[in-house]
Amino acid sequence: MLRNRSPFLHSILRTRTAFALVLIAGLLACEGGALFLPDANGEQSVEIRMVDSGSTVQRSDGLSISFETLRSQSDTSDFDSVVLVLEPASEISGLTSSGLSERRERRVNRDELGADRVLFESLEDLSPGLYTVIITVYNGPEEIQSIRRSVFVVDEIFAVDGLSVYPATMTPGSSGIVQATLQVPDGSDPWLRWSIGDEILASGYATDGYTEIEWQAPSRESVYRIGLEVFPSRPSASGLADLRSSIRESADVLVSSARSARESQLGSIDSFFLLYRLQGSVSDDGFRASIADEPTDHTVIGHPRLSVVQGLFGYTLDGSSGFQSEGAGVPFIGATPTPFTLHARIVPEPSSAGSAGNDSRPSGTLFETETSAPSFRFAVSVDADGTPAVRLSNGDHDDLASGPPGLLPGGEAALLSVSVVPAERSTAILWFLNGRLVDISELAVAFPASPVTAEHAGGSARIDVEESEITARQGVTRIGAAERGFRGLVDEIGILFRDGEGQIGTDSAVFRNAMESRYAGRLAYARGFQGMFVPDELQTIGRVTVRRGALELDPGASVLFPAFLFEHEQLVVELGLGVTAPEAEGTFRFEIEQSDGTGTDDRSQLIDVSSSGSATQDGERIGTLTFVDDPPVLVLRLSHQDGVVHIRGAGDFETSIDLGDARFTGVRLSALHNEARVIPFRIRSVVAHRDRVSLADRLSAGAQSEGD
Repeated sequence: MLRNRSPFLHSILRTRTAFALVLIAGLLACEGGALFLPDANGEQSVEIRMVDSGSTVQRSDGLSISFETLRSQSDTSDFDSVVLVLEPASEISGLTSSGLSERRERRVNRDELGADRVLFESLEDLSPGLYTVIITVYNGPEEIQSIRRSVFVVDEIFAVDGLSVYPATMTPGSSGIVQATLQVPDGSDPWLRWSIGDEILASGYATDGYTEIEWQAPSRESVYRIGLEVFPSRPSASGLADLRSSIRESADVLVSSARSARESQLGSIDSFFLLYRLQGSVSDDGFRASIADEPTDHTVIGHPRLSVVQGLFGYTLDGSSGFQSEGAGVPFIGATPTPFTLHARIVPEPSSAGSAGNDSRPSGTLFETETSAPSFRFAVSVDADGTPAVRLSNGDHDDLASGPPGLLPGGEAALLSVSVVPAERSTAILWFLNGRLVDISELAVAFPASPVTAEHAGGSARIDVEESEITARQGVTRIGAAERGFRGLVDEIGILFRDGEGQIGTDSAVFRNAMESRYAGRLAYARGFQGMFVPDELQTIGRVTVRRGALELDPGASVLFPAFLFEHEQLVVELGLGVTAPEAEGTFRFEIEQSDGTGTDDRSQLIDVSSSGSATQDGERIGTLTFVDDPPVLVLRLSHQDGVVHIRGAGDFETSIDLGDARFTGVRLSALHNEARVIPFRIRSVVAHRDRVSLADRLSAGAQSEGD
């Protein structure tokens, strides 16, 4: 049922006999409201129940009217009939009805009131449009009172499926977009009216783009309710002012300057040197703004346009538009930039039809920052084929590195992350797509030795730097460009210079954040090693470092990971390796954490899996696991039931171990380097998540067995 959300109107007419006239309009029969029409004496009343103006009636349902008489103690009366009229409204623009030929009129005498009657049963021969329902009470030839209501006659239902607000929380003075999702007949073009209270924000036809509006938040913090009305036909200006559509919806928008309103999906704002959320405003919420002597000035390049694309809200750039601010966009300590990660949530513009791979447009600059005296430049671009590139310059040294070809398909939302690790001999570039490391490049651009270069950090110790040592050089920073700029939507963009532990470095949490987004509450553990330092939760023996996107174990070294806890679900463990070796460089050891009930917990070896995929149990080879993906990943599925732990892997591998009377509490993973090999054992990532379907399958199987 299409429900009328508006309150219904009331008025009063007094006569000497009370009766109720009930008007039921199509599917809106249950939504009537009472109207009372007063006479001059004010002794009794005539109650007329009908829908409000702006209601919608389908032609196939008709307009049915029934009467019910409520008798008073007195039989005297000064009325004898009621006339009902349905006619095309004069206050409508573009109505194609044929005027008097579509007029309907019925007269009902007083002695007929109380009998069931159906009037205007079929409207099939009427043209869709706005009609006026007129109910007039007579006493002989004298008209006592008349009321009017406007009703839209339509072929099919019109409805608002919902309103979407971008962003959900706005800061004072920023702009946002409100989008409507409509359910309307094919070929129709409804008239939409947006408002806040009595203030009309915008109105127009759906085909003219009024299914969404751009709204600037007031300076006062509050919750604002934005309403939308849908009119199947557009009434004229004179009729529109007093007409309210029954097809309506509203959405509440919070306007707040609180920190929570400024938080980014890219990470904590405290981690960013530069951060543009681009949520209807252009402001830097990063560390750079806090150390600037004066507020950062921003210049608009061309005509960026607020848009919503693939569910992302931001500014669409057309290759000659963007934003520019004063000051370098990356942090420095002395003459060397700190390690940092650029994050950009974007939707590249699709290539022209038939031009994939042949688009003549050059690479479009997405982000660029440069300084002079000394000269420095860092720029990230995306070409028409979706291939990203980084250009880095330091003095006379300049180099360019491209990411994987076609990494960013046009029309698809993506999180592009680029980690930059300056060093004394060269600079490492790590490419990420949606949190996963996809490539590593090396640029022949060196920087002076400092506490932040990779040689000094060593991949195992924190960078000991005072915050006051971090500077923002004079320079300029651009998002987009006036010429040869990025084409597509930019939702958020920032330069992160503090890792997940708050230390100076690249983003060490980019992989974990992506896994949390993917697995939500089913995630047991996730750690990628794309930062610069060994995570604090790992227990290490021997030399263990983080280098070039992986955890490196030197000969004889080992790492113990936190426990993976799970109960009735199946636990899926994914182990990302640096390379596939024909001979084992290292071993993953799975151990069962168990309790004997005496308060003493212990671990017993379950299975060893070498980095070549060979599996052993109690020193005996029991099979081989097949690698999946490239770079290689080992996948194991663990479950336990009735004191038995089951393990399955790719390549038809399967084994189990009986725990006896011990109580299962979880699984521990450790990694060990085989001392016979000199090269490091490299681990890219470790993920453990609970299988979403296995518990349901287990319960279903249990219920079936009970039934049997």
